[in-house]
Amino acid sequence: MPAPIFDTLRYSKRLKEAGVPEPQAEVQAELLAEALVDRLASKEELIRVEAGLRADLTKLETSLRKEIETSRVELHREIEVSRAATKEDFAKLEASLRKEIETNRVELHREIESTRVTAKEDLAKLETSLRKEIEAARVSAREDTARVRAELHRDIEASKVEIIKWLIGASGAIVALIKLLPGGH
Repeated sequence: MPAPIFDTLRYSKRLKEAGVPEPQAEVQAELLAEALVDRLASKEELIRVEAGLRADLTKLETSLRKEIETSRVELHREIEVSRAATKEDFAKLEASLRKEIETNRVELHREIESTRVTAKEDLAKLETSLRKEIEAARVSAREDTARVRAELHRDIEASKVEIIKWLIGASGAIVALIKLLPGGH
């Protein structure tokens, strides 16, 4: 059972000491306690909310990490497929070129050199393109993670501010109620 937020017995006793009749003091204490219980969040409730937010953040982080890992694995797989296909293409091209070299060595020598240069450029372009895609995916994942963390941080901070505002307002209301009571200062 959570600790009481408001000590009705103590409050009633102080009202009686200040000259308020006992029945009126007891009713005022009960009404104020009911109002406070309905309006204030207990420490346990705040802890549960914080735990829930932390659990959600952990789930989100885990999910994002899984997505990043999945993307990384998929990109590695695509790179390996591209490498294998490129190697296979090179092997086929080499076999074909060697066959043709036997019939016309000088002419095909120029074609082979031209083909090698083109293949290197294509491979360099492919590698550059793939690196850019990988980096873009990493940057996007980092940005998404940072954005989600920032949003969660803002939400938590906003919740803290709202709770503090509410507590200040409730404290002001209690002080005002005490001042309204006979003998209140």
